[in-house]
Amino acid sequence: MQEYEYPEVLDNLAEQLADHGWAVIERSPWNRAWGTRARAVFRRGAFTLLVSARPSKPSDGSYLRWRGRNRLYYGAAGTDEPWRKFPNPTAFLDFARTQNVEFLRAQSPVGSPLLDGRPRPLCSCGKESFGTERHADDWIAEATRQRVQGKQHRREARAYPCPGHPDVWHTTSQVEWSPRLPQSPNSPNSQPL
Repeated sequence: MQEYEYPEVLDNLAEQLADHGWAVIERSPWNRAWGTRARAVFRRGAFTLLVSARPSKPSDGSYLRWRGRNRLYYGAAGTDEPWRKFPNPTAFLDFARTQNVEFLRAQSPVGSPLLDGRPRPLCSCGKESFGTERHADDWIAEATRQRVQGKQHRREARAYPCPGHPDVWHTTSQVEWSPRLPQSPNSPNSQPL
């Protein structure tokens, strides 16, 4: 398998962001075998920015260029805030210059781009997790909007706290849920021991 260098465009972006006080905290190359994108993660105070990229694949099957349309831009206002996706590099750089939290929160919420192959951190129970009910509700609203636009298949209907971790929230497509209660020994459906 051919090796590919880390894209120069991400190094150039790191230089631009350094001028505004951002430090590179992670730099990962593209890995074709694992399907992971090259990425650069930046931090300034509580804010985290991430840019990921992959090379274009022309019709002959070779990977040649790191085109702009193959780059994705994300930001998070803190560890307990959801990741937001910037629509374009201009919005990303505007936020990097201003650190305007309201501008960041106006972007579309997304799952964590920090994990390879999984859109969101997984709880120990195996389900996607959210730090607060509000973040889970934001994801439900975003999933609904994307489903209407034909970009998403998920039909999340409500958020609920994890039974094993009260500070973690999950989403489900089930409209209502009630836990199974143990049957009393006198109930008509109970089995003798």
